[in-house]
This record gives sequence, C-alpha cells and structure tokens, in this order.
Amino acid sequence: MESKLFLKLRLREYQNEALKYALDKMNTVCILPTGTGKTLIGLAWACELLNKNLAKRILILEPSRYLVEQTYSYYLKNSNLGKGRKREFKFPLYNKQIKNSFNLENKINYHIKYQCPVVLMFP
Repeated sequence: MESKLFLKLRLREYQNEALKYALDKMNTVCILPTGTGKTLIGLAWACELLNKNLAKRILILEPSRYLVEQTYSYYLKNSNLGKGRKREFKFPLYNKQIKNSFNLENKINYHIKYQCPVVLMFP
C-alpha cells in the first residue's frame, strides 16, 4: 500500500478555506491575486483527492511549458509526490517523449497508460 501524500508547507487560513470550499463543491475555480498561494492550494487539493480515492489521476493544464516546469518543480519541492512512490509524478517532455504531432487526447492517454497520478501539461 502506498503512503499518503502530504504537503511540506502549512496552508494559511484563507488557503484552508479555499481548499475546503473546493473539496465540498468539487467544481470550483480559485481566483486569488498573484503570490497568494493558488499553486499550493492546487497541490493540497490534488493530495486530498488522491488520498481519499476521490480521483485516480489529476490533470493540470498550464498555458505554457515554462509554467508546467515551474509547477512541476513546486509540487516536487513542497510535497512527497514522486519520492519513492510506486507511481511517479511526471510531466511530458513532448520533444523527447511524445512527438509534437500528437493531439491532447493522445498525450493524456500516454500518461494514463503509465499511470501517473498527477499529470501536468500544456496544450
């Protein structure tokens, strides 16, 4: 049995409120100013969904490769995702792993095939 996912940071009160709201409603958009911890809330949300078996996989879409790489680094640094876990946390390096001609559906299917619990990608 895999260990639970956990955060290495503590959420602030307003971040906890946003997380609880997102978990209660399930279809939520988190709108906060720059630098207030939306990425941390998303990480906490992903950990909760995976720990409670409410989701098998989490797909995170970012508008650019730079933001995919930034989010990937943040998630690895601030959680135990990818640390000796059976299913690693990955994001696609399309120029090496997947040909650029693949469409979004093929990219998602690639990651489902390899059972990544959290998939970060850009369109």
